[in-house]
Amino acid sequence: MKWITLICLLISSTLIESRIIFKRDADVDHHKHIADMYNLLTERTFKGLTLAIVSQNLQKCSLEELSKLVNEINDFAKSCTGNDKTPECEKPIGTLFYDKLCADPKVGVNYEWSKECCSKQDPERAQCFRAHRVFEHNPVRPKPEETCALFKEHPDDLLSAFIHEEARNHPDLYPPAVLLLTQQYGKLVEHCCEEEDKDKCFAEKMKELMKHSHSIEDKQKHFCWIVNNYPERVIKALNLARVSHRYPKPDFKLAHKFTEEITHFIKDCCHGDMFECMTERLELSEHTCQHKDELSTKLEKCCNLPLLERTYCIVTLENDDVPAELSKPITEFTEDPHVCEKYAENKEVFLGRYLHAVSRKHQELSLQFLLQSAKEYESLLNKCCKTDNPPECYKDGPENFMNEAKKRFAYLKQNCDALHEHGEYLFENELLIRYTKKMPQVSDETLIGMTHKMADIGEHCCAVPETQRMPCVEGDLTMLIAEMCDRQKKTFINDQVAHCCSDSYSGMRSCFTALGPDEHYVPPPVTDDTFHFDDKICTTNDKEQQNIKQKFLVKLIKVSPKMEKNHIDECSAEFIKMVQKCCTAEEHQTCFDTEKPVLIEHCQKLHP
Repeated sequence: MKWITLICLLISSTLIESRIIFKRDADVDHHKHIADMYNLLTERTFKGLTLAIVSQNLQKCSLEELSKLVNEINDFAKSCTGNDKTPECEKPIGTLFYDKLCADPKVGVNYEWSKECCSKQDPERAQCFRAHRVFEHNPVRPKPEETCALFKEHPDDLLSAFIHEEARNHPDLYPPAVLLLTQQYGKLVEHCCEEEDKDKCFAEKMKELMKHSHSIEDKQKHFCWIVNNYPERVIKALNLARVSHRYPKPDFKLAHKFTEEITHFIKDCCHGDMFECMTERLELSEHTCQHKDELSTKLEKCCNLPLLERTYCIVTLENDDVPAELSKPITEFTEDPHVCEKYAENKEVFLGRYLHAVSRKHQELSLQFLLQSAKEYESLLNKCCKTDNPPECYKDGPENFMNEAKKRFAYLKQNCDALHEHGEYLFENELLIRYTKKMPQVSDETLIGMTHKMADIGEHCCAVPETQRMPCVEGDLTMLIAEMCDRQKKTFINDQVAHCCSDSYSGMRSCFTALGPDEHYVPPPVTDDTFHFDDKICTTNDKEQQNIKQKFLVKLIKVSPKMEKNHIDECSAEFIKMVQKCCTAEEHQTCFDTEKPVLIEHCQKLHP
């Protein structure tokens, strides 16, 4: 396969809150020019990346139309690498890209709104183009036999078509991620075309690939949601903790340097500067390998690869082993009598050093926990440094830290044990009961979808080694809860959800977990339309049957929010009995119509 692996630009992490503020070493112009990008990449990869970007911006255009534009941009980029450069070559690459789009007369004809966008100056012009992207396309895929024939005769055409379809269907997905998926698609096609049952192979493998695509997109959206909703210090603190987790060897100075560089390219990616985003990611890979001996014992294998493959390898690299010297207790933040003086001298840097120290030592703890501990340590110093004997006041910090960690591990074990004991479906129902009571205002479909994802997270994370469970669970749950907070921002749910969503990012997951039932919720009256049972449940598949049962469970709790767990179980059992009875009756629907009021009356008697 000729296509080179490209990166998924996401640092696999979630974001945390801290008041740690870092400054860039110098305020310099970081804009990249088109020659920089062209020189970093092969011509083939440059054209693939350009095709992805134009497909995202001009979604109605055919592949043939866009290929002409891609070739024009490629020829111009190539000319900028020579001696006969024009002044246009010195423009920022993002500006140049939209200049090319706006200069194409077909763009104005096919996209009426583009005239308004092209009348603006950057960055408003780029934002205008992004605002007009639509998400209603469905991918057009050839049948397996056609795919294999095209792959055999014209593999480049097949891969270009995949880039075009994937990009226009996912207009906010990082273009380098589109190319990563294209490379994986090429391997998929190569494999399935050798299989006897091609239809089955393509169905299974494409499902896996699309799941990967959605995972990348979800993480990207979450990452940018944090960038757009929190102060910059949040993402900087997260990246410091993440760098310290992955690379425990380097000192604070080097960890801080990489924190700054990572933060800058992430902001560019989230603000739509895709070419600069790509360039900076590749530059970061080069800088990482320049410091490989200082950073990690595991980087050697990545740094021996070609640039683009190297980048993907670095992004997915596992954490380095914690150096033996870090096994000693951290004493400088709780046993040093001069802690308050150092804290007062530069609070942000001192807290940054604390975060770096605990993160590099405790890879078994989640980023959320570590950032929360930094906040708590800050509060401890603010209190203790006002007392007559600060060292006596803050000496219990390490014990408090470990006690809280033990509570988190115990809670995690409790839930993993419940999942293994009851199975995913019953565990999901337990979550459904909890979260319906916490936010009964949310739609049935959203609650069922959310708890299904929670159960999936549990199934995945409870299976990893214990030292990786907390980072896995809390990272994924925080991302899922952030989706609910985004929903809350657009459509108010209730006061307690609003409180958790406006609280610190690092405490968002623990805040949601601690929520009780919404005491201000007023349940709706039960009417004939509240519960709807029909004979579809008798003929549908097992998965859909489970969904119907869960809808009954959600509606039951919404009309009876104070019903005890044992009574909920009793009503659910009676519902299942009714289904079994009616599905064996001669007239299914008649049976459901007769049994429905009996079931509802029985359940209402159990409600306090």
